Amino acid sequence: MFSGQATVARHRMVYQALGELMRHPIHALAIQARAPDDPAPGA
Repeated sequence: MFSGQATVARHRMVYQALGELMRHPIHALAIQARAPDDPAPGA
């Protein structure tokens, strides 16, 4: 699903999947949206 998508597009997909939950206050949210073929962070 994330393959070939820019980081912003990946985050938008996550926000859309969270739907109604995104309308409530969130203290902090860290997203690491990677496709299976993406390299691990720091690799």
